[in-house]
Amino acid sequence: MAWRTEPEFEQLFSDQVDEESPTPTQRLFLKLYDLYKELYNDQQQLREGQNHITRLCAALSSLSNLVSLELNDVRNMGGMEHLDAADFAHTGYDYTILQHFSPILGKSRWCGSFKTIHTATPPVEMIGTLCSELANKGLRPRIIRLRLVPPPSMQAWQLSPSQQTGLKSLVSQVAKLTLYVDFQARSFQLKDNPRHEMLALCSITQSCLSAPHLEDTYVEFIGYPPLNMRPTVSLDDILPDRSSWPRLQSLSLHNQPFTVMELKSLVTRHSETLRDLDLQGCWLVEGSWADVKEIVQEQQNLKKCSIKYPSGGNQS
Repeated sequence: MAWRTEPEFEQLFSDQVDEESPTPTQRLFLKLYDLYKELYNDQQQLREGQNHITRLCAALSSLSNLVSLELNDVRNMGGMEHLDAADFAHTGYDYTILQHFSPILGKSRWCGSFKTIHTATPPVEMIGTLCSELANKGLRPRIIRLRLVPPPSMQAWQLSPSQQTGLKSLVSQVAKLTLYVDFQARSFQLKDNPRHEMLALCSITQSCLSAPHLEDTYVEFIGYPPLNMRPTVSLDDILPDRSSWPRLQSLSLHNQPFTVMELKSLVTRHSETLRDLDLQGCWLVEGSWADVKEIVQEQQNLKKCSIKYPSGGNQS
């Protein structure tokens, strides 16, 4: 549908619509605005006093046999609202026209997938608080899958000490952990990923990866670093200090930055149990890939190893 820049739009923008005889287009946009306000008010009412987190925790903690927990910030436009033609009967437009306006009422992702003027709402702050409250409720899943999209400012991800403690409690019985961070979904203008912001993300990764009973671990920073830029953090920032997983059998690191010494220290600490090592799209911050290959070949207990699409370092 092609819209014309005529007085009907000027009246909408200046709040001067003739309420007795609005045009069909004005009726459409006025109704959309009313629906938007209803959804927004419902959202804000739910978030008062952290009621949204309280209700989620109550529901999840009632599942006494919960084994797997997934927090997924989808990248596609799933969850889009479908407009009910009955709500717009007074406009004269049917669904073939209305479907083009569904995105106006589309749900934002956690990071705010729409322009938010470099703020971090809604509601990225849920991660630390939600996980801490779930831990306080006694939830201890054995499988956790976390997929996140960085907010405009990743400093909003910085967990407080108490939130880090809560997240560590939540993962204390986890055997299988999958962690995705989708940097490709960020605005191109935010491609620098400054170190102080990345360290805020690391407050989440370190807490998640503190799980002492990990057997299967998958960590991927999708599209990091972008456009062959150098990474601003390394593996020692991403993992907890001297991380030790006595039961670790499978380790997948995708788009992870590390030095030769960091990788050597990691695989050596787990050489007795590690059977499957998958390095894909990783960035070598210091050292040569020949050294990486040698380190891997020294791991006599490995049954399967894959190194694909290396970046940085010396790839010869």
